[in-house]
Amino acid sequence: NTLTGQGLRPTYIDGFTINGVSYFSYVFNSTASSSYVMKSAMTSSTLSTELAAQIRAGRVTVALTGYDRSGSARFGAIWR
Repeated sequence: NTLTGQGLRPTYIDGFTINGVSYFSYVFNSTASSSYVMKSAMTSSTLSTELAAQIRAGRVTVALTGYDRSGSARFGAIWR
């Protein structure tokens, strides 16, 4: 929230797990669109629902990551 509060917007997300703990790496850009949605920890079902909702809202997926969380697939995404 500190970076977005300074006008920076996420352009890349990478989710990964180390010793059972999920971490995220982001790239922020000052020229990216001010309208974006960023979500993480989504199941495949939640991702499908969210993807449909973002398409209906006129957004496109600009970044998508998949990672393991306690043996289950999880996803993070950014839409603009």
